[in-house]
Amino acid sequence: MPPNPVPRVLAVLPAVIPSTLITVVKPFLALHRAGRVRARVVLEREVRAEDVSASDVVALCRNVEPGPAIDRLCEEAGVPYVYDLDDNFFVIPLTLEQGRYHRAPERIAQLERYLAGAAVVRVYSETLERRVRTYTDRVVRATASVDLRLVEPGRAARQETGRTRVVYSTSRIEDELSAAFLPDLEALVERRQGVELWFMGSRPRHFRHPR
Repeated sequence: MPPNPVPRVLAVLPAVIPSTLITVVKPFLALHRAGRVRARVVLEREVRAEDVSASDVVALCRNVEPGPAIDRLCEEAGVPYVYDLDDNFFVIPLTLEQGRYHRAPERIAQLERYLAGAAVVRVYSETLERRVRTYTDRVVRATASVDLRLVEPGRAARQETGRTRVVYSTSRIEDELSAAFLPDLEALVERRQGVELWFMGSRPRHFRHPR
């Protein structure tokens, strides 16, 4: 049989969260609608071996659970996979619930296997790129995406105020992750003039500076 001219992509998601929607689902949906790929999306807990074998490539994003070990399903089917990682799970503070979850030994071990076996790993920071290169040379650093269609017309242009703007955006109502950087933001505001801090989606309750 001749090869399928349109690549069949299977996105296997650990959950439907902003990271997986922004970096995987929306781009593949756009490519699917344009006829450039045939994309399917399935949750990790529901993926089957036949789903993998019916694909040309598998896309993972933040997957860390030891079961069903999608890298092994890919290896058995002879299907490559790519891995998208937008957070440095290796250094999330253990004082946070997210840190205790992602840095559990069994999840770190699975993450390391995913990184080592991926055809390509995509990251978004130089620090994380260096860490991933200890497992594989097949890593690329990308610029985080922004969907400008969500910006109100006429507001996309940056207004020059002479001030430095720092923006933190989150989908969480109560975001304990902010505790990891609040002390640095406090120090920044106290030591530097002309700094604006913008919190979108959640404002840390314990941040002392109201502006």
